[in-house]
Amino acid sequence: MNRSVERLALFGGLLAAFGEIHPFCDHWAQGSTTAKCKRFYGEHLVYLDGVTVGEEKTPRAAAPTMTASARGRRAAALHVASLGVREVVIPAPLVLRQVSGRALE
Repeated sequence: MNRSVERLALFGGLLAAFGEIHPFCDHWAQGSTTAKCKRFYGEHLVYLDGVTVGEEKTPRAAAPTMTASARGRRAAALHVASLGVREVVIPAPLVLRQVSGRALE
């Protein structure tokens, strides 16, 4: 078989596997606060748990705040960093074990 076809098949297989792993990891490994906060946007102030300043049920005088956009960026960065660990580092030994069974050219 042509090497290009083999490589394309490997790429398609990996893409399909990681495409199925991503939603699973999002559902089980991502915290609910991160999932909620990664879509935040705006200049209004929020607490680290995503509650808008002024809408809290208990006083939080000493709790740190930031803009909603900053909290959204922080949550998105955490999501991407943990995504790399879950989808690339963890399955890598399995992929390498399958690929190392034959000589690579």
